Order: sequence, then structure tokens, then C-alpha cells
Amino acid sequence: MEIASFVKVIAQSCIAEQKVGTPRYVMLPTSSEKAARDAHLSRPTILVTSGGSLVGKTVLDCLEGRRSGVRLVACNAAKDSPSLFRYDSFHIVPLTGAGGWEAAMTAVIKAEAPAVVIPGRDTDVDALADLAARQPELAKAFTGGSARMARVIVDKAETARFAAEHGLAFAPTVSTDDEGTHAAAAALANTYGFPLIAKPAQGRGSLGVRVVTCEAQLHVATGLPGIIIQPFLDCPPASDLELDTSAGIPLFWEVAEDRLYSVQFLIDRAGGILGHNIQRARLVLGRVEEVWTYENEALFAVAHAFAVKAAQQGWRGPLNVQAKRADAAGTCWKVIELNGRFSGGTSCRLHLGFDEVAMIINEWVGRPVVGQLNTVPVRHIIRELTDYPVRDTDGYCQSRELGQINAE
Repeated sequence: MEIASFVKVIAQSCIAEQKVGTPRYVMLPTSSEKAARDAHLSRPTILVTSGGSLVGKTVLDCLEGRRSGVRLVACNAAKDSPSLFRYDSFHIVPLTGAGGWEAAMTAVIKAEAPAVVIPGRDTDVDALADLAARQPELAKAFTGGSARMARVIVDKAETARFAAEHGLAFAPTVSTDDEGTHAAAAALANTYGFPLIAKPAQGRGSLGVRVVTCEAQLHVATGLPGIIIQPFLDCPPASDLELDTSAGIPLFWEVAEDRLYSVQFLIDRAGGILGHNIQRARLVLGRVEEVWTYENEALFAVAHAFAVKAAQQGWRGPLNVQAKRADAAGTCWKVIELNGRFSGGTSCRLHLGFDEVAMIINEWVGRPVVGQLNTVPVRHIIRELTDYPVRDTDGYCQSRELGQINAE
């Protein structure tokens, strides 16, 4: 049979079977169908470490309804974190820094080939920086920077030394790991008075933070390892610092914090400032519950100096600069700590008009894979709790279906 006749027979057969609804041949895709298929197959992977954390949830919230252009993958130590089931896939790995973590993370990164790796916790920031130093071939997708700069960001004692070295406005800080701690802390109290703040140098989420109200408490605090002591700048009224135990110890109690200010910077791949947002927050038990847009040139100038210096030291991606007022007028500011990642307030800032997750993903991928959010920004955000219905079999089924990568 001639080629032309053979092709004609095949074509007639395809048409006939298509008409009766029993085609044995697959029709060739149209150009639009092929483009859609190719776009789906080429979706870049976004890997979020500690994806079950609050930061992991905020990343998901920021991308809700516009994630079709990316593939979202998480890794986490616990398999029953509710946020994990909102990802396209997830991997169970050891706790960050624990035995087997680096081998497991290396396996995940090589298997997933992510375009962006987003740290979900403070411990991930320096752990990923260390991993990048040992395996630089993996580092291209990481947000962050050198191991040295990561230490400066996650350790407040190192932040204080870095600030002093570069003439940056950081709150006066005494480290209990330095020589002469008691004398330095006493001098701090003489200069600023009580109360002071004592907190872990590498703490997170306000855990372990204490308000020091007298010399006896200061003496105990200075004897603890890994603690830094700072003035309690712009502190609440003295009455809010008094714990009434006359009828027993309150089951729940905290020092109100509704005057925490921060500037979230995004540093692009070339070291320029991609964008920034200034906000004031109210915290409840160390978590952001309310956020307001805030504008203050003096605050921005102080925070911007930190961002510029961090960029010069090679930091890339998110940098959160937290500060307190050092005077009632708001003309003098002191930075109190840094964070080198997205934060629990990231989804709040989205509603303030700062689309930081999309900006970083698009910058790292090199093209706009996450579209713009078509909403009108507001100036005030209130956060409330979220319900997560979880079936008894969720954790088991998901981990069986998606698989696990464990270090041998």
C-alpha cells in the first residue's frame, strides 16, 4: 500500500472512531494545550524547610489562589503538622541540626532540584548557611548568605558585635558569655535603670525572655549562660510588669507588647534592596496578633543601614530588622534583633500591600511565576485562630503516599 493511501486509511479510521466516541488513537494536542502542558511540567519547585511551622503556613497563605505556576514542597520533622497537607508534597527529615539532618536535606534538595529554598525557622537559617559552605553546588537556590552573616543574624550577641564594628544603632547589649558580665550589667542598670530585658542570645518566638526588675534578679540572670541583657526600651507602665500572686500564681500571664516595630527588607540577588515594609505589631505570647502600617523616616534610616551592611556582607533574601523607640518622640531608634527569613507576620504584610513571598520567588526563579495579587492594601490587620480538621489517618496516609527521605 502506498504511503498516501495508508495515511488516508488511518485518518479515516480515527475520524470514524472519534464520531462514535470510542477512539483508539490520541489526537495531537493543539498549540494552546501543548503550551499549558509544558508550563505545568516546567513549574519550578519551591522548597520550604520546617514547612509545618508558622512561617510555612504564612508562605502558603501568601500564595493561596495563585500557586499554579509553582510546585510547593516542604520538609519537616513532624508528619502531623496541619500545614503540611496544603503542600504539593512533603518529606519527613530529622530535626534541624540533629544527626542525619544534613544527609536528609542533601537528598531532598538533589531529588527535588528546587529553584528556591526558604528557611522556616531561625535554626534553619544558619544550618542552611553551613550546608551551603560545605556543598556550594546546592547554594544557588538558597535565600540567605554566608555562615558568618547567618551567625550575626541568629545570635544577638554577635549582632551587637557586628553593629559596634560597623557603627550601627543597636541597643546596648551585655552577654553573659563574656568576661565581666556582672559589672557590665550593673553599669547598664545604672545608666538605663530597671526594668531590663534578659533573653536567650539565640532565642526565638519570645521564648525564655524575662523582664528584670531589680538587682537581685539581675544577679541571677547574669549567671545564666547564653543570655543577653538589654534595656527595656519603650516599656509598658510599671503596673503592667507586676505579677499579683496574692491569691496564687495566675495560670496565664504575660507582659503586654504592643510597641514592637520592624522593617522587612528584601535583598535581591545582586545585593540591591528589592523592597521594604515598615510595621508596628502587637504580640500575644510572642506571636503577632495585630499589625499596623507605620511610617517613620528615622526608624527606616536606622534599619536601612543594617540592610545595606548585610547586603554588603553577602546576605540575600528576607531580612527583618526589629527596633524599639529610644525616645518618646520617635526620633531615636535602637535595633534589638535581626531575622534572616520570612516571619509570622509575612501574611499580614501581604494585606498591607507588601507581596514579599512572590517577590522573592520571582526574583530567584528569574521570571514571574507567581502573579500579582489583585487586592486593595489596608493599614490594619487583626489575626485570629484557624481550625484544621484532621482525620485519624491523615498523617499515616499522607506519609505513605508521598514517601519519606531518611538518612541511613
